[in-house]
Amino acid sequence: MLNLFFYCVLDIGTILFLGILLYFPSISLLFLNFYPSEKKIVKKVLYIMLWSLFSVTFEWISMHTEFFYHNGWKLWYSAILYPIIFLILVINLRFIQKINNSSSGHDK
Repeated sequence: MLNLFFYCVLDIGTILFLGILLYFPSISLLFLNFYPSEKKIVKKVLYIMLWSLFSVTFEWISMHTEFFYHNGWKLWYSAILYPIIFLILVINLRFIQKINNSSSGHDK
């Protein structure tokens, strides 16, 4: 018998994994794409805090719809960590830009 066709049945764990896998890179790209790098520090801090608020809100909704679940993790841990994570993203972007500029001979 030739097995020429197959059906890929995704269980709920696979669907959740794909959702998480697509969510975090998308949020990071959107955050960095619109980051106000040329603005004053107050605008930058406000931008990071708004994205952190959005992320905590999304996490809260995800918990109540059972998309995420916490096993000993508290939502306020996330509220503390999201600004740090977004700041690390900005630092990483600056680092990559610096490497890119120096390798192409366009130091600022």
